[in-house]
Amino acid sequence: MKYATRMSLLGPALALMVAAAPPVTMRLKVERQPGAEACLDEQALASAVSARAGRAMFDPSSAELISVVLVPKEGGLQARLTRSDGGGAITGTRELFSSGSDCRELSDAVQLAIIVAIDPQLALTRTPLVSPPPTVPPPPPVVEPVVEAPVERPPVVPIHFLIGLGANG
Repeated sequence: MKYATRMSLLGPALALMVAAAPPVTMRLKVERQPGAEACLDEQALASAVSARAGRAMFDPSSAELISVVLVPKEGGLQARLTRSDGGGAITGTRELFSSGSDCRELSDAVQLAIIVAIDPQLALTRTPLVSPPPTVPPPPPVVEPVVEAPVERPPVVPIHFLIGLGANG
């Protein structure tokens, strides 16, 4: 019975400790190699990740670092993500691929991977972490050509004229 009481008190205490923990932030470094210049730069990626996470995810004074290297690869793009601690030791890596040369697909995957790398708990609790699809304006309405109904006309009755010239004589 004492064990159950201690456990029931421990749960709320742990929840308060987790809730009171300051949010994790890291530094961000982005390298876009030739062929990947159209992809998000460091500032744009930081803004996009923070917007999706709903909070600031980066702090330039943080000791920990997330490094993203974007390179073209065999008809697509590759992103190599590396997480390093304050001493420079690599604590995690991830490689992501996109089949197209458009960075949008890869950018969404990179944003989600960064959020998970920095704050895995946030990835489990915040929805949606996936960017909504771009809004495409609806096609213009199809205008049917106006077809006038035929006007009913009375039936045509042929008129015959008989012209004659008469001569007597």
